[in-house]
Amino acid sequence: MISRNHILLLLLCTLMAQSCLLIDDDLSVCPPNEKSYNLNYSVKLETNMNLELATTLSADVDQPVAQALRNKLSSVFTDHANDVQLKFFDEVTGNLRFDSLAVINSNRTSFAISLPREQYMHLSLANVNGNGVCEVYGGELSAAYHIQQRISDTLPSQQTGLFSARLPMDVVDTIDQDFHAILYMINSAVALVVDTAGYSGHVISAYTEGTASDFYIKDSIYLFQHPSIIRAEEVIVNNSNPMPAIAKGAKATHNTQACFTTVCMPSADTPNANGDYWAMKVYVRLPDGTITENVLSVSTPLLAGNIKVIKVKMQDDGSLVAVTTTNVGISVTLDWKQGSEYEPWLGLPDNR
Repeated sequence: MISRNHILLLLLCTLMAQSCLLIDDDLSVCPPNEKSYNLNYSVKLETNMNLELATTLSADVDQPVAQALRNKLSSVFTDHANDVQLKFFDEVTGNLRFDSLAVINSNRTSFAISLPREQYMHLSLANVNGNGVCEVYGGELSAAYHIQQRISDTLPSQQTGLFSARLPMDVVDTIDQDFHAILYMINSAVALVVDTAGYSGHVISAYTEGTASDFYIKDSIYLFQHPSIIRAEEVIVNNSNPMPAIAKGAKATHNTQACFTTVCMPSADTPNANGDYWAMKVYVRLPDGTITENVLSVSTPLLAGNIKVIKVKMQDDGSLVAVTTTNVGISVTLDWKQGSEYEPWLGLPDNR
């Protein structure tokens, strides 16, 4: 008969054998036939931000908007990873073997790890903490490991730039090995710049639609299983003005340009039947209380790591006209009535 002490000893040995993914830890607890390996991480930010802002917002009058956008999105389009979820799956079965969470706050780091001799698929996600919209699922199987937006008709803009890495690892115990993993950005951004000169009493709200809801790390694919409309945030262009135009109604800010941005997943890489990849819906409430709906259909895909800036001019009836922005078609509905999809946010802030 096995005593209680024997059971505890067996349990302790089992836990020690399963705890050999070590980061800055004492390697002596691992079995002697397991070696320490170096896992080198770097963040690769491939973005069109500088080119897009320089091309679309090139005039002198646009520079405050361009700088406000840079400030607003500085924590999204960054080459730093904060929290990194590290997962090591069996290459053949796809089962999770080891995982850990590291905080690096850098664009480059190196971990000392100890793994049994085996073929692994290493997958990782960075900057999920604080994103506010996306959550991680399926972490027990490599093929199921993915990040997903909350399921809702309307969602707020994401607050962090998300990054992922995938790396096959053939671990042997006869030679020293270095493994190099590169984190690539997986979300995107949209910016709408509205010239409101002469019509500052109008109230605007903007939404992005047609973007992905899920990203599967192993296969690096986006899915559109739970489509949502992403609410744009207003970007305050003039910091001396403490209140945004969206909240001021008839007493709106004196700025002649209003700016809105969403951070979201990319669009599909194939167009719909109309030749469009994604769209923005912009609602303008006029002083008489009527609402004008503008649907901005974009005929180029929104890519991971990229920002698309759409620049428009507002007319007296709340309709928008594209300014220097190509590949954008605009359809207008005057005196638009709310449908069953969602209610545009056209009033004072209510934390929605």
